[in-house]
Formats: sequence, C-alpha cells, structure tokens
Amino acid sequence: MKSIVLSIALLTSFLSAEELPIKKIKTIKTNKHIEPSGLTLFQDNLLLVSDNGRICNISYKSCIKFKEKYDLEGITNDKENIYIAIEGEDSINQIDENLNIVKKFLIPRITDNTLILSEGGDGIEGLTYLYDKNDKKYFAISNQSDYLSGPDSSRIIIISIDKTDFVRIEYAADMPYTDISALYYKDNILYALSDSNNKLLLLRENNGYFKIYKEYDIPGKDQEGLVVKGKTLFIAQDSGDILKIKLKRKLN
Repeated sequence: MKSIVLSIALLTSFLSAEELPIKKIKTIKTNKHIEPSGLTLFQDNLLLVSDNGRICNISYKSCIKFKEKYDLEGITNDKENIYIAIEGEDSINQIDENLNIVKKFLIPRITDNTLILSEGGDGIEGLTYLYDKNDKKYFAISNQSDYLSGPDSSRIIIISIDKTDFVRIEYAADMPYTDISALYYKDNILYALSDSNNKLLLLRENNGYFKIYKEYDIPGKDQEGLVVKGKTLFIAQDSGDILKIKLKRKLN
C-alpha cells in the first residue's frame, strides 16, 4: 500500500539548480487590472484566470468575469473540458463555454486519518490535468505554503476522480521549496513553479510516484501560471505580464 504523504527525501535527489537555456524573452502585456493566478493552453488558445474571478483568452485579448466572486487559483484542461481551481473551498470545477460550473469536485482534506490540506490554510494554488487511467481522471494540485513540514506544508497532491465523481487523494508529496504556485503537465513531465524561490522543478513518475529530477533558476517575479509548448515557456506573473521565453532546447 502506498504511503499517503511522501517525504522530501523520497522525492528528490541532491540537485543543484541549472541555468535555464534561454534564447529570447518577450513580455506579453495583459489588462493591468488582472492579477494572473493560472495559465493553460486549450485548443491552441492561451487561457488565463485571475484572483478577481476573470478568465481571459490571451490569444484574442478578451476577458470575461464570473458572476460569482471566486478566488480562482488554477486552470487546466483535458483537451475536451476546462477545469478551474477555487481557493477557500478548495475545489476543482468543470466549466462550460458560458462559465457555468457543470461539476464541482471538493478536495478531501483528510484521507486515511491523515490531514493533507488544512482548512483556513493557503489552499490550492496550482492545478494541472495529468491523464486518464483505469476509468479515472488524475490531477495534480499544489498546496501553497510557507512551511516545509507539518499538516499545512508545501506539497503537491495527486488526486483521482472516478466515473461516479468520487474524489480520492492518491498521495501527497512534500516539496523542498515553499510556495508551489503553478503546475503544468506535458509529455510525461510534471513542471512545478516556486514563485518565492524563482525555481522551476521537473518531475517524472517513478514506481508510481512523481520524483524531482531537475531544477532550474527562472527569471521574473511572483510567477503564478505556466504553459510549456515545445521550446517555449509562458510564465504569468502577478503584475499581469506574461513572459514568453524561447529556449535553445526543450527541457527534458
């Protein structure tokens, strides 16, 4: 049986951060009233969510505000559906094209008598869809925290949702850095940003667990969203700007 909470020692080797192989950086300006909190690529459109309840299509420079006052902290998609993370209630929500919540999935805070996500803590900060497996959808979420240990520690949580909409925590992985602010999954690599440390972590699944195998120092400040597309990184910042970073090579 898997351990529910994995320690940092099990998930990372003794790594030193590498320099990001940057070729060129461009800044994409967005609405100055937007405070980005998540980023995804959906049908070749760059979508952004903000803390003040907006979802924006950066490709078309348009924004729509949810009728309800949501603190949105992540956005992802499974190529067919879009999902957003709402902080406070700590939920993953499937939405339609009119921004209606079609399904709400509340993240359990306790599993196997172990506290995974503290109520009243910093809560969900990153969200990414992983894959479908055994009739379940798998997602990764991050608990943004200033602590590296304890019940409200900085961690990545792997959850599954079955066809009956039952939400299960598969395991939680304590991270070696605080403030894991954004997640993105592409080509079997889970990317994680730490905004307070300006770090990009790369994780791969090994024996059923995601393990850190590489880390990079990254430019920018208060990075809150991430998309990886080939040799290009899109990093959303609290300021409202998005860094478009062209790399000399793919990260692997």
